[in-house]
Amino acid sequence: LVAGAGAVGRRKTAALIDASPKLIRLVDPAPPHEEEKRLAAKARAANVTLLREERPFSPTDLDGCALAFAATGDKAVNRHIAALCRERDVLCNVADTPDLSDFLAPAAWRQANLQVAVSTCGASPALAGHIRDELAVFLDGRYSVLTQLLECLRPRLASLGFNAMQNKELFLK
Repeated sequence: LVAGAGAVGRRKTAALIDASPKLIRLVDPAPPHEEEKRLAAKARAANVTLLREERPFSPTDLDGCALAFAATGDKAVNRHIAALCRERDVLCNVADTPDLSDFLAPAAWRQANLQVAVSTCGASPALAGHIRDELAVFLDGRYSVLTQLLECLRPRLASLGFNAMQNKELFLK
């Protein structure tokens, strides 16, 4: 569930699509934003069902959920969602109050076989995004060949039956 389809909710939805869940429910009382067309296309391409419902959050939205993002822009509603999630054992990220969150969503960058995630532990998601963007420029293409090579070699080396420490030594040489 993503409660709230503002800029933060749309970013959370885009990140969820990358994780390929079967279903994402996005609820917000406002009419869909133009950017949601891109999200819908991205979801279709990833075989993810994206349900956009133009209405306020309802406690029944959590039925069957494993994960929720409270990004409504209303602190009281977000707190309510977090409390309901705790009662139902649903992991919850509260966009405007990291202390109420069960987890933090880092700013992530991915290129081929390399992924980098940056977090400021909730202190400043904007700063985390800035650092991620700087790292993306620095890393762009830098490890592409190496990660492709290791993708081919790793299964072969792992099949040799070495223990974890021996494997680590092999991969670091």
